Amino acid sequence: MKTFSYAVVVVVSLMLMQSCNYGNNNLLFKTPSKLRSSQPVKVFSGSGYKSDSLYKHKIKIGDRVVINFLQNYDLGQGASQSAASSVINQGEGYLINYDSTAILPLLGRVNMVGMTRPEAARFLEKKYSEAGINNPIIDVNIPTLSVAVYGEVPGPGLIKLDKENTSLVEVLAKCGGFKDAGKKNYVQIIRKDQIILVDLKTIYSVHDPRTVVQDGDIIYVQPYGIKARMEPVTVSTTAILSVLQVIQISMIGFQIYFLFIR
Repeated sequence: MKTFSYAVVVVVSLMLMQSCNYGNNNLLFKTPSKLRSSQPVKVFSGSGYKSDSLYKHKIKIGDRVVINFLQNYDLGQGASQSAASSVINQGEGYLINYDSTAILPLLGRVNMVGMTRPEAARFLEKKYSEAGINNPIIDVNIPTLSVAVYGEVPGPGLIKLDKENTSLVEVLAKCGGFKDAGKKNYVQIIRKDQIILVDLKTIYSVHDPRTVVQDGDIIYVQPYGIKARMEPVTVSTTAILSVLQVIQISMIGFQIYFLFIR
């Protein structure tokens, strides 16, 4: 009977150890080795690439561009007025297609890939001026800029950026801040083969230019160790209870056998 009890303890212990080991594997975006830093902001990069302190998004395939005329200009011809009106009332913007062009009223197919917003604005001012619109002043916006936020935040998901130079703190504010289990000193910005590790427990990280997010970034707020293990432990609880019930029934059977039958 004592040997059987020892066996029960061993089985349950092994199951709990297995669930804890699974918990370590439950984290997202793991690196081959643990990232450690005593600095407020630390950049880990496989290629040695360093991001600019001032982020300037360059228009790429898949972006949408919104074009606004910012002045009351003399349109002259009705056709030009109709075209400009279409540009102003374009909704979510014009898609940059796989051939690197967007189809714009009056201009047709226009290639703006690789241009920043100011460069695209000046380029379009020239094009629309050549098309017959007098002295156009144009502003270009890109409403499709976004980052993906995962982990211990109240509102994870795809977060739209309403301006280019949006900080990590601003993005987390859009998500509702941190959950209690979020590691505030271990926030990761994942950008291609680069990981920017940010310690938001120190004031020195807040205005660091390296924490300016870029379109397509992944932001991950890792949970503390105990929270990382909660999900697998919960998943394995049902299995453990089932095993314990079987063991309990078996022990009752042994007791009946030794007391009455034997």
